[in-house]
Amino acid sequence: MKRVLTYLIIPLMAGFLACSDDDDTMITPVPDEDVDETPASIVEIAQDTENLSTLVQALQTADLVDALSGPGPFTVLAPVNSAFQALLDSNEAWNNLEDIDEDLLRQVLLYHVAEGTVNSADLSEGDELTMLSGAIVTVTSVSQTITFNNSANVLEGDIAASNGVIHIIDAVLVPEMGDASTLTLTDHPELGTVFTDGQGNTLYYFSNDVGGENNCSGGCADNWPIYYAEDIDIDNPSFDVDLIGEIEVDGNMQTTYNGWPLYYFANDAAPGDANGDGANSVWYAAMPDYSIMVANEQLVGADGENYIIEEGDYIIGEGRTQYFVDFNTGRTLYAFANDEANQSNYGGNPENWPLYTTEAMTLPSTISTDDFNAIDNDQVTFRANPIYFFGQDMDRGDTRGVSVPQPGIWQIINSNTESLNGVDDAATVTITLGNAGASAYTIANIEGADMADVVSGDPDENPTLNLTEGVRYIFIVNNMGPHPLDFRNAENEILLSFNDAEGSFEGDSAVDFQKDSDNSLSFTLTSELAAVISEYACTVHAGSMRGTIAVN
Repeated sequence: MKRVLTYLIIPLMAGFLACSDDDDTMITPVPDEDVDETPASIVEIAQDTENLSTLVQALQTADLVDALSGPGPFTVLAPVNSAFQALLDSNEAWNNLEDIDEDLLRQVLLYHVAEGTVNSADLSEGDELTMLSGAIVTVTSVSQTITFNNSANVLEGDIAASNGVIHIIDAVLVPEMGDASTLTLTDHPELGTVFTDGQGNTLYYFSNDVGGENNCSGGCADNWPIYYAEDIDIDNPSFDVDLIGEIEVDGNMQTTYNGWPLYYFANDAAPGDANGDGANSVWYAAMPDYSIMVANEQLVGADGENYIIEEGDYIIGEGRTQYFVDFNTGRTLYAFANDEANQSNYGGNPENWPLYTTEAMTLPSTISTDDFNAIDNDQVTFRANPIYFFGQDMDRGDTRGVSVPQPGIWQIINSNTESLNGVDDAATVTITLGNAGASAYTIANIEGADMADVVSGDPDENPTLNLTEGVRYIFIVNNMGPHPLDFRNAENEILLSFNDAEGSFEGDSAVDFQKDSDNSLSFTLTSELAAVISEYACTVHAGSMRGTIAVN
């Protein structure tokens, strides 16, 4: 059975200068007697090794000397100078390394550096090292010498450096590589299924392009180059190839999916990188199955006026506003000012304001699934706001509904949309806790509700707290410092915590968890939180200071 050794790769060596004609004689630097016994770094060793001069030149050209001088540790498979010459000789169009396509060089070179220290003794025949490019380096022999991919032999191994180890090899390893002009789908470990080119480079959507046209020019285009696919390699029977399109941008062609133009991000150094996802809250990894996408465009009402939003008010003005659209249709999503939490109060013609429903919820990374729910008729809600389309929005990104029947009645939905689960002071309950040493929490005071309605059991010994869904709670702990309060589920997992332990609901905007002072915290008991909250406890003395929570 194969052992799989999986390592991360750092971006190394984006380009080379011309090759040296040095022979393959190995020259390992011998330190002077007076030199510090601490091993030199990988870069320093390479600089002192004549037969790695091409590698050093490449690091300097790519401005990556500092990267490999970092703490690491790194494992470098370092081809000798003649190995690079053999690579050039394999193609008559290559007189020097600068003749090789830059993307090809990058992929080849990323195939030679791993994060972590891998010594010869760690390797067995059949071992596989997974590189960042997605390609595999296989140990094919460990008998007379260690051989990778049946092609590269270790000439000198286990050269210890202060930040890793070097194995000098006699051939350049070339991974199997796809064609960058081929559009495909790749499973990203963090994001899910994303569009990539044939070499695994992530592609992106731009919120400003909600109308279907490229709105990235000048410096934007330098950072976000357009992508054009000459071929499609997607083996998925549910994938609709008819959603692939193209537009012309300044004489060049750009591929689109479902009306969204596709781009690269210049700061993605290697296949699998998705550094552009969420950039400025307008760039998102291109996924085929989003439910909702973020648009960023001028709001234009049915009255023909341009609108902006200031302090919650819709006023006439110029400027882009972010808002959510249905990914499948590009239609804008709205909330109705007269609705209540998780309750639609619209009683008019449903063709004017159809309900928004969806079977799945795949979202851009800046939007939390915790903010969404479903109510009667499968209508989706955002922060308890029922969501609608506007029947008169005809084109992608149209926002005609913002002026109907007057501005502010029907509102676009975005990350600033307030939760309808929020309550006023009359629906806020303040619970003040004391403590009996480190043995129990006690009830010191209740404001906003009757003691009998909130507390069950002995109020001086971790009583049961009866909380009500939809109410905002303020907890004051008279001695919070040594007795920090947290809230947990039945599996003892922390949901909210005053201490450094981060709870799973602390990022939920509807819960709106706040540390109000040095001895108080507050949160709204949403339906999602109410479904799982089970106990309150002292983070430090959870064995003794712990009580049950019951939800009404």
